[in-house]
Amino acid sequence: RKYFPSVALEVYPMSEEEYRLMVSKGVDSLTVFQEVYDEEIYTDVHLGGPKKDFRYRLETPERALKAGIRSVNIGALLGLNDWRIEMFKEAIHGLYLKKKFPEADVGFSFSRIRPCVGGFDKIQEVTDQGVVLASASSSLDFALRGTMNPVSDNQTEVQLLFEGKFNPFLKMMVEKPLQNFINSLTD
Repeated sequence: RKYFPSVALEVYPMSEEEYRLMVSKGVDSLTVFQEVYDEEIYTDVHLGGPKKDFRYRLETPERALKAGIRSVNIGALLGLNDWRIEMFKEAIHGLYLKKKFPEADVGFSFSRIRPCVGGFDKIQEVTDQGVVLASASSSLDFALRGTMNPVSDNQTEVQLLFEGKFNPFLKMMVEKPLQNFINSLTD
């Protein structure tokens, strides 16, 4: 921790005591993928071993936060179930964590499953056109849509489209910061 402002782990679910040990060594952030929030599908995908316990995995971010981790990043593996259902459940999970641990940073990852030999054969389609961040508030009505199109094996073209319905006063306040934010993503 002497050389880095933050140390993050992406590791298998551990006990609260194990996370306390990690915190004592300087770890302050954790990424853990639930993989799928549908318990029946989870059971079909995890046939044995420690990963088989759906509840233990679901409660992993909570154990980490109780142990002193300040930031958690959660995510579903989109494609194991309908991506809209999984993103909704992931958002509910994040809201629960934020309500229970208001001082914590809660982030979200949106990984997609890819076909592989001997892999899960019931993959639900997740298109590159399907990433949308929308407001849940009618007083701040907006949607940020992202499209990703592979250009080559190691290059992807990303397009962001922001659509918002704002009164003139609010538009004046948010237009420049939003444009700066979107521009900063391309730097």
